[in-house]
Formats: sequence, structure tokens, C-alpha cells
Amino acid sequence: MKPKSFDDLYQEAETHDDYWVAGLVQEFTEESVHLMESGGVSRSELARRLGTSLAYVTKILRGNANFTLVTMARFSTALGSELSLQLRPAKASP
Repeated sequence: MKPKSFDDLYQEAETHDDYWVAGLVQEFTEESVHLMESGGVSRSELARRLGTSLAYVTKILRGNANFTLVTMARFSTALGSELSLQLRPAKASP
């Protein structure tokens, strides 16, 4: 059996929900870090605002937690922002 190319593996990965979830988690955590940096908010301060532990905030920011929409909304509020979700038509396959 011929080994799969990188492109084949990538296309296969795109068919799994985990691939898309990981991308959304990364997008959320990167935006959270950006908002923290631009607002001068430390992880300790964010934990205080959320009423949670520094360890939990770190876990979320590393993308190592299965967080909910409630968690995402709480994070956004604590960072002085609004959470927005959109459904868009999928990109057409080439």
C-alpha cells in the first residue's frame, strides 16, 4: 500500500470534527491572549475577574480544556469584549 501524501492526510483530517474544533479553540485562545495583552490583563488578574484559579485560566489559554460556550462568554466579558458566533456557508471544495 502506497503511503499517503501530506495533502491526502490534510484532506482526510478536514473531514473530522476534531480538526475544526481544534481550529476554533486555537482561534478563541489566541484572541483571548491578544485581548489580555492589549488590555494589560495578566492571567492572575483574569483569574481574579473570573473568580477561578490561575491554573484553570492557564489550562483554557493552552487549549487543554473542553470549555463550553458559557466559559467562552465569561472569558469575553472578563476581558471587556463580546463573544460572537457565526454560521457561514462552507467553502466550496476545489
